[in-house]
Amino acid sequence: MLIFYWMKYSKHILAFLFIFSVFVYSDNSLKEYKIELLMFEIKQSNDDEVFSSTLNIPKGDLVNFYNISEESNYSNFSNISEYISHHVEKNSINKKIPFPSILFRNDTSNLKILNKLKEKIIDNDKYQFIDSKSWIQTIPSLESSKYLFYEDKLKNYGFFIKFYQKRFLHLELKTYIGKPDRKMSNINKFIDIERRLFNEEIHMFDHPNFAILISINEV
Repeated sequence: MLIFYWMKYSKHILAFLFIFSVFVYSDNSLKEYKIELLMFEIKQSNDDEVFSSTLNIPKGDLVNFYNISEESNYSNFSNISEYISHHVEKNSINKKIPFPSILFRNDTSNLKILNKLKEKIIDNDKYQFIDSKSWIQTIPSLESSKYLFYEDKLKNYGFFIKFYQKRFLHLELKTYIGKPDRKMSNINKFIDIERRLFNEEIHMFDHPNFAILISINEV
């Protein structure tokens, strides 16, 4: 009788155990960091340089960053679909699938660290405020890290951002302003940089036409 019930409800039981284990695991997961991002345009740039190179768009699996207004308290797990498929449907039996970890979740609060700088930029005639974002995320190893991708077609900007840990914290950032075509082959105003980061610091990355500020703080 027990075998019968197990066969009948095994998928539901495994799904429940997975959801329960996620909450247990989350208490022992990687450290979480509050990320704040702020972008602004430089109105009277003296540099009219047009870059002949194009932005190197990341290949492979990307994680879409959602606006808070679109997905309230949205959380993304790194490989949840692959993990469930492996254990529930018993696909790829010989393949080891790592336990999913929370990659990022939206933070519904306003900017805290960068808020005063945001106000100064808005009040300064030399700059044009573009946008700001705020979220909380874990920072995995380089092998497990993924780019967060966001694009705002109305504000004409986008970014690919990836945090990872080796011995220290690192950032890979690809951000741009302008209206890209479908292949993003016409982007000529962009920042493409890789940098070591320090906790509880504000980092600035600039271009002759725009700049981006990033704050990172362990929570």
